[in-house]
Amino acid sequence: MRRGMLALLLVLFIVAVSGYSAQKVEQPDIRQFRPREVKMDRNHDGKIDRIEIYDKSGVIQKVMVDTTGDGKLNDVVYYKNGAPEKGERDINGDGKPDVFLIYDKAGMIIKSRTDTNGDGKVDEWVTYRNSLPYEAQKDLNSDGKPDTFLKYNDKGMLTRVESDTNKDGKVDEWVYYENGKPVKAEKDTNADGKPDTWVTY
Repeated sequence: MRRGMLALLLVLFIVAVSGYSAQKVEQPDIRQFRPREVKMDRNHDGKIDRIEIYDKSGVIQKVMVDTTGDGKLNDVVYYKNGAPEKGERDINGDGKPDVFLIYDKAGMIIKSRTDTNGDGKVDEWVTYRNSLPYEAQKDLNSDGKPDTFLKYNDKGMLTRVESDTNKDGKVDEWVYYENGKPVKAEKDTNADGKPDTWVTY
């Protein structure tokens, strides 16, 4: 009787163990889940230097990047329908954006506004073609109005600078460039709108 019971228990144990070992271990395929946030240490210094934010559908919404290596995410790009729409950049490290970027539907920069002197006011405006500068305006005397106008060629190289040097609202100096270097300049010294001084470099 006892041997029969032991044999029965042994059989039940073997069946139980066999059933347990035969159970399938479920492991979800991580590829079917969409990320909501991705953090990266791209230069392997132990600090996060890039963060990507996604919506519930897995479409990217925002990217924050540390471009200076100081541990601060100073460059932010906002996305719309998976493509860059606008951006902000802190170039002086004060934690506030100094550069404001606008992108086209192809994700290329078309306009930028910059506070170059850190006074909290935009003093440089740039228009881009194919992500290269095409035209720019600068406010050098901080009166809120552009007084210097820059022109670029299709390679993004400076070709001409027009300036209002006496702050009367009229351009009175023209400087022409080739290969990034000035080659000649013209100056209107009597404010009649016509150059009367010429300089060759």
